[in-house]
Amino acid sequence: MKKWMILVFVAILLVACNLPFSITFNANPTATPVEATAQVIVVTATPEATVAPQPLPTLTPEGNARNLGGVYMVIPPCLAADANGVIIPESNAGDDGPVFMANPEYRKITLTGYPLAGTFWEPLVQVYPVQRFVELVPNLSNTVAEMQSILANQPASFENSIPLLPIANAAQVFRAQISYINFQNGKGIGFLTEYAQYYAPVNNHDLFYTFQGLTSDSKYWVSVILPVNAAYLQPTYNDFTVPADGIPVPQDINSPSFSTDMEAYYVAMLQKLNSTSPDAFLPTLNCMASFIQTLNVGD
Repeated sequence: MKKWMILVFVAILLVACNLPFSITFNANPTATPVEATAQVIVVTATPEATVAPQPLPTLTPEGNARNLGGVYMVIPPCLAADANGVIIPESNAGDDGPVFMANPEYRKITLTGYPLAGTFWEPLVQVYPVQRFVELVPNLSNTVAEMQSILANQPASFENSIPLLPIANAAQVFRAQISYINFQNGKGIGFLTEYAQYYAPVNNHDLFYTFQGLTSDSKYWVSVILPVNAAYLQPTYNDFTVPADGIPVPQDINSPSFSTDMEAYYVAMLQKLNSTSPDAFLPTLNCMASFIQTLNVGD
């Protein structure tokens, strides 16, 4: 009975927080398809110094070479079967609108035949023109400067959020398996994370790997978002089943020590995520890194 009451209370809390949270990628439903053309790409990029516990090696993937609206890539079979792209129209939130509703016209590429389905996040590559985005959201200039500093100095750990686009109506809960990766004409930072508006358990529905980077001329911001699973994580944020070798999440939200218990949970979970082999995730982190290394962003 006590467990049932806790689940009901958690459900009410999640509804009150409007979860799963909403992140708007496109306020205008009209999008222009991008025609794909085959493109042979010679992979020469190598990753920069890796700060994750498990280094990501330089990989030369085999797969489908694609040119989607000037975004060149090789899609390895370990990641997806193919991809399609659209041009997302500009959306201006105005002076009174939320910043996460604003975006310049940008290229959005969706991977198809991805090994995971039914996750909160779609497997996407999004390419934003930096100058126009800053014109729409002036404070974004600070985010761009922060990313440039991160890529120049390559810190090994972060007390605060790592910059991420699109702008989210939620908080970055944690950062794990941090690494720095070069792509064909730029560089960026990759990591595991979740976004939420509450103390979210680490779970396979919401966990994703992201790569956030800039082209070498800082003209374009490249955002890659890829859902990922680990065998020891609970299935969803509200399914408290603990798989083998998993870490149970504190459930008594009425406990005076709940916040402290959750902080201890995150410490233990981050240690576990960081000590997990890159090849133990699905898709593997090495597979995702090999895909990112092939990206070449043109106009």
